[in-house]
Amino acid sequence: VKDALRLARPTYIRLGKKGEPVIHPVDPEFRIGRAITVREGTDVAILSVGNMLASALACADQLERRGTSARVVSLHTVKPLDDAMLTRLFAEQQVVLVLEEHGLAGGAGSAVLEWGNAKRVDLRKLICIGTPDRFLSGCGEQEEARLMLGLAPENICKQVIDRLN
Repeated sequence: VKDALRLARPTYIRLGKKGEPVIHPVDPEFRIGRAITVREGTDVAILSVGNMLASALACADQLERRGTSARVVSLHTVKPLDDAMLTRLFAEQQVVLVLEEHGLAGGAGSAVLEWGNAKRVDLRKLICIGTPDRFLSGCGEQEEARLMLGLAPENICKQVIDRLN
């Protein structure tokens, strides 16, 4: 919030409200437009947006058990994107995955696609996982909704493994 106030322009802040787990043991160095690496990895990068960070870490654990090293990055700022981080990830990783609990249309994945098109990176590496552009027809707890929408760690890992094979 302090950084948003310093911008002195309209800013959108999305906050979780479901008692999300604490990920960082100490407050990381936060700067608008600079992603935060939460976990290092060499094969796959999972760019997590907002409250999907715990799911991204769970997926990284599952991938590690299968012999795939996954970097987890908190992409806390969608505008502006972290140009340097994205450039590095697309150069170094086999797969770059954007994970968001948001509609795919107009979300962080779309922003990364537009960035990648402008930068001429290999967008075949990109997987965008988010919610479809339709109303959720079921009801239940957040984890049940994520399971219905394909946002559970198992679903995420399957897409990564399918892409690597």
